[in-house]
Amino acid sequence: MKFTTTTVKGAGRGKELGFPTVNMFVTDNIPVSLRPGVYAATAIIGGQKYFGALCYGPALTFDETEYKLEIYLFDTLGFYAKEGESIEIETIKYIRDIKKFDFPELLIKQMNEDVLKIRNVLKI
Repeated sequence: MKFTTTTVKGAGRGKELGFPTVNMFVTDNIPVSLRPGVYAATAIIGGQKYFGALCYGPALTFDETEYKLEIYLFDTLGFYAKEGESIEIETIKYIRDIKKFDFPELLIKQMNEDVLKIRNVLKI
């Protein structure tokens, strides 16, 4: 499924965990069928296509309930999306449900596993 939204400033937590993300505004353009979870996805920003791990849902590990939408873009050292920039997302495959982890280190371990699985799905 495809949808377009805009980038927003995040809390910076992904960067602290070693997975800097592009955060997006949760709008009505997001299809109702997008269920909370982690996806293999592509993103088009400024005409450039990127591959990555998309996450939609609350950050349960950090006791948050607000739904967030963010993508960790692969192979983009030093990439920075300007706030308010248009971003087109295409989900390729659902990977897993959102889960709460007892410690951030367990989340990092899971994120590393997610990235390997997504790279395999996307064949990159």
